[in-house]
Amino acid sequence: MTKRNLFEELSQGFQDLEDERKGKLTLKQHKAALLETPDITSREQIACSAQRN
Repeated sequence: MTKRNLFEELSQGFQDLEDERKGKLTLKQHKAALLETPDITSREQIACSAQRN
């Protein structure tokens, strides 16, 4: 197993983003659906937190 060079991967990602904005490269695009947040009161939130601890 080889070690990953995260700095190199991030640098390459930003370079690809810059190239895409200049029209030199086409990046893959994905659509994501946003989920609705549930209505919860502060008391319910505190109760949930207390159950987990």
